[in-house]
Amino acid sequence: MEIYNRWKFRGPASGNVDGLLLAISDGKVIGQLGQIPVKLKYGKEIYDAQWTCDVIVDPDQRGTGVGRKMFDFAMKRDMIGLGHNASPSANGVMVSMGFKPMPCARSMVFPVNADHILKWITPDKFNFAIPFIKKIVQPYFTLKTNRLKKAGSNFEICRWEDVAGLISQRQDEIQNPQILHDKDFLNWRATGLEKYSPRISGARSDKGSYVLHSPFSPYYNIYDWHCKNSDEVRNMISLVVRLAIENNSQTIQIIANDEEEEAMLSKLGFIRSRHNERIIHYSKNNLLDKAVKFYFTLYDTDLNL
Repeated sequence: MEIYNRWKFRGPASGNVDGLLLAISDGKVIGQLGQIPVKLKYGKEIYDAQWTCDVIVDPDQRGTGVGRKMFDFAMKRDMIGLGHNASPSANGVMVSMGFKPMPCARSMVFPVNADHILKWITPDKFNFAIPFIKKIVQPYFTLKTNRLKKAGSNFEICRWEDVAGLISQRQDEIQNPQILHDKDFLNWRATGLEKYSPRISGARSDKGSYVLHSPFSPYYNIYDWHCKNSDEVRNMISLVVRLAIENNSQTIQIIANDEEEEAMLSKLGFIRSRHNERIIHYSKNNLLDKAVKFYFTLYDTDLNL
């Protein structure tokens, strides 16, 4: 587990890991707070930032202010603080300490096998109805899957290193706040860690479109993507559908960052999540207060680690 924590929080091979904060009382660990260091790009400027995750307080210490003290320590660093889909308790503490919400993207899924999504969205007390619901909805997704599987694609599978330049070009076009996916980030996040996080593959088209993807059971994840038009989106999804089937993945997962992307994916059979991804942020100089929207991708946080 130590090797994983050192990798996840981007720490050195030995010594202190600055991204993993521990609260210790009388020689006993009573809480922890994860802070994944990243670079945030906003317009042409680049800032140090950290994603909050893995907030844990010993049950016997809850309500004593341990969590608030850990957040207070983390916020004293000269870095922008970021949170993603924080738990109600963590969100409450963070907002009370000055974190603010920002509009963000929407997660979308394509059920290769409707079982997985139905179990996800159906309340436990209605689980008995899943087989009956599946009989109704599975033929629709099977039809969509077969059509996409049979469609041709001009995307060729490659290494993530082969699309790093296209990712950089795309990021230069985006003016909203976003996590910088430079070589340092990709060397960490896309190379992965054996037994813990898969190496991410790439694919690119002759039109300059790209996608970063890999299986992450039961999902097949599209971590980052940009397509020049709707035909390219279809070509990209056609490739991913075939890969998802080959890897026995149940559901394809992707992020749509605007209404146009949502519309193109919906036309192919993707289902929107009920709510947008929830991003909250903090900076001493209120740097992001006027930002219109946070540009989000599937490998920005610890969501798939």
